[in-house]
Amino acid sequence: MRKLSNHAVSCLVLSAVLTGCGADTESQPDSESAPGASEETDPVGRLEQAVQTATAGHYHFDFWNTRQQVSGVMFRPLTDDGQVWASCGLTFISKHFAITASHCVPARVIHNQRQFFVQNFNIDQFVARLFSSEGAALSAKFQQAATVTGTYPNWTTQARMAPSDGYVAMEPNAMTCGSVLRCGKTWGPQDNCPPDMAAQHNGEGVDIALVFCPDRPAGRPWTTVFQGDDTTGMPVEAHWTHEMLNLAVEETDGFGPPGNFWNYSFYSPNPLDPVADMNAKRNNWHYRGLFFNQFFPVVSRTFPDGTQYATTSLVNETIRFTDMFACHGTSGSGVFPQNSNQLLGPVSGGGNADPRARARLCSQTEIMGSGVNNSAFTRPVWARRLEALAWVQSDR
Repeated sequence: MRKLSNHAVSCLVLSAVLTGCGADTESQPDSESAPGASEETDPVGRLEQAVQTATAGHYHFDFWNTRQQVSGVMFRPLTDDGQVWASCGLTFISKHFAITASHCVPARVIHNQRQFFVQNFNIDQFVARLFSSEGAALSAKFQQAATVTGTYPNWTTQARMAPSDGYVAMEPNAMTCGSVLRCGKTWGPQDNCPPDMAAQHNGEGVDIALVFCPDRPAGRPWTTVFQGDDTTGMPVEAHWTHEMLNLAVEETDGFGPPGNFWNYSFYSPNPLDPVADMNAKRNNWHYRGLFFNQFFPVVSRTFPDGTQYATTSLVNETIRFTDMFACHGTSGSGVFPQNSNQLLGPVSGGGNADPRARARLCSQTEIMGSGVNNSAFTRPVWARRLEALAWVQSDR
């Protein structure tokens, strides 16, 4: 029997994790709300009370809208042994081309080589059924699917959501995709980037990239890029995909297995030291547990009190801050004006200048606030440049 490499085995395992299990993958109606449900009254807030309790209300399940349908999540290997993977978001701007962040396409990715897995998870029916007679049972199962047991790195959950619960992988198998353009320099070389974009920000370029997914069904929806300028105070939202687990946000809050804080919510990457940086990822379940985790589409739209997230100050000529909640894994995901299906640009990173800021996987809610710089996105003027490429225009 031919021996497969660790990388090949990892790819096979990931394909199994992301399979749709033969479920009906027909697209849901393009409606902004499910019959009998709205994002103002949905039970998701109650579900999230036991999922990262301190962050409850800063994001919600994403369902029944065009922005969710054109979004996706990209999985890529970080190590040759297949133990450490990363996830990023992306937004399709044509049948087969999607925009993401450059730092989601690292230096080791070869131009146009199909080295990413891309999937879109749909929970429209799951959320709609939460309002039916099945609601209590589905809610209980979701809580079990978010409850972690065991000893790191062998964590498990008490249950797993299935297509029969309304948790559907839109692709029967994850698509394999590749990078065709990369304009940022900080996390790797620029590739196929227009010279004026490559020269931005003192030669560091623009944190934006274009991904090609040739196997994406041509009938799937895509979106266009916002035609105006981003301005300060503009209400915005981000559509992203992430695991949802009932683990400790702080070391002493008592959620999850003993000591889990140090293997999940605590995260201290070190890009200047590749060895230390990879060790930090090996010790964090978001990266180490990607094969096991189940991913859910979520949207960052408002603070818990209902205040809309909004743009804040410019980082530089290529990036603008917002006050939105985000996590590692939100990078590359689409930022949209609220009540618009047009993409502003991909989440590029973020940072909070508050002296209380600590090493965390997700935003520290105690130092967030309306108008306070937190996550950032690449500005639409640069996304429009990618949209105008002949590759993209001929693919619409």
